[in-house]
Amino acid sequence: QDIQPEFEELDKQYFRYYEIGDTVMLYCYATPAGWKNMPFSESALYVDNGTEAVEILSASECGGSSGGNYIWFYTDTETGEVLIGTKGHAGGFGGWAAYGNVYRYQDGALEEVFSYECIEQIPYNYEEEELIQNAHLFYDESGEPCTPETILDGAYITEYIINNETVTLEEYMKAKARYKTCYRTLE
Repeated sequence: QDIQPEFEELDKQYFRYYEIGDTVMLYCYATPAGWKNMPFSESALYVDNGTEAVEILSASECGGSSGGNYIWFYTDTETGEVLIGTKGHAGGFGGWAAYGNVYRYQDGALEEVFSYECIEQIPYNYEEEELIQNAHLFYDESGEPCTPETILDGAYITEYIINNETVTLEEYMKAKARYKTCYRTLE
């Protein structure tokens, strides 16, 4: 919003420190710019590499149906490890999507460990042959699995994706349940 942040006096509303394992990260959030009917904000995580703050992950949110994402912290419920990531949504005239990515930051590198998407859109955004062959992986408006005979009949179909692979709803829910969003603030 045409405002330059004063890093010497960090406003806790927009800047916070988080500790993940042995790494201290600076989280920054820029409030939405005042674009009429389309506010836009940015968030990012930085680490100190010894000489400067280095951005390791960023996200942006755009108002309206175009959506966007935010920085999130996740807990791996199997290991207890705290991870960083993004979580967001997008929309348009042909449907909507909710998605996220989970990363491990270790030894100065970011490694993706999990990604997920739930996409609802009109069937005609896909190739007809692809839909018929994979009908059991798509769901109708009532949440029931489609069949080759019914997949083209619905107004919308839903697809669930884990690590870039279309999966069943059950597989999606089980995999997604492993990673829960959380915050750990270093005071």
